[in-house]
This record gives sequence, structure tokens and C-alpha cells, in this order.
Amino acid sequence: MTLSVTQQQQLRTLLGRTVCYHGRNGRVIEFLEQEQALVLHLENATQTMQEGQYGEPGRRADNTVLLPVFDPEQPGNLNPLLAELELGFTG
Repeated sequence: MTLSVTQQQQLRTLLGRTVCYHGRNGRVIEFLEQEQALVLHLENATQTMQEGQYGEPGRRADNTVLLPVFDPEQPGNLNPLLAELELGFTG
């Protein structure tokens, strides 16, 4: 299922919004159009080791979460986590 132009615009308006994701404070930092997903930056989270091109440890990176707009288990339905984040996006 694909998002309409209006839905994509609605999701872009969420950029910068503060959220609570699994008990951790975060912020919506990006909407990935092709992946149809939001990127969340989790604050006060431990940084993760980012691997380089060949799988070797490279540098520490902020903890981010890729949140699909659609439910991976029930294609065509919105991801139920969107409602839990209370972002106001209803599709």
C-alpha cells in the first residue's frame, strides 16, 4: 500500500515532534518516503557502535529507530505504534 500525497505531507508535519517510544523520550527526525517510515531519535539513550562498510566497528552513533507507517504483520493497516505515539496521524 502506498501513501497519498496528502498523507505524506501530514507525516512531514510531524518532524520535530516529541514522542515517547517504549518508555523512552525521543523526537521524529525524518520521514523516509520510499520506505514509508518515520525515523525516531531516542534521547538519553546509549550510543550504538556503527559498523563500517566491511562490518568492522567504526564509530559511535546516536540511537535511532525506523518506524514503518504500515503494520508489517498486517499489510494495508497502519502501524499500531503510531497511535501509541499520539502523533495524531490517522491516515
